[in-house]
Amino acid sequence: MIKDKKSFFALVAKPETADVELPGAGVMRVKALTVAELVAFEGSLKDKTDVEKAVALIVATAIDESGQPFFAPEDADRLQSSLSPKALTLLTDAAAKINALSKDDAEKK
Repeated sequence: MIKDKKSFFALVAKPETADVELPGAGVMRVKALTVAELVAFEGSLKDKTDVEKAVALIVATAIDESGQPFFAPEDADRLQSSLSPKALTLLTDAAAKINALSKDDAEKK
């Protein structure tokens, strides 16, 4: 049982994370989005292809060891031209799972 608001906000301020092993590249970490981040992410998906949506999910959720964003929105084109389909799938599957989205939901929005 959470005892008070201060405890609650301290707990939810630390997003859940998942480490994704990318063969030949190493480990990438993805995080759970806040509701505000999810709303912004969903708002950015209009008129994007499925691959662009998957890349946007990676940009929105990938973090470094200190919890800071790993990619910036301007990295999306480079990610799209650099990632293998396997790496794209591994990252989007992990990001969708940790955010309680199905992979189909993440690509359809």
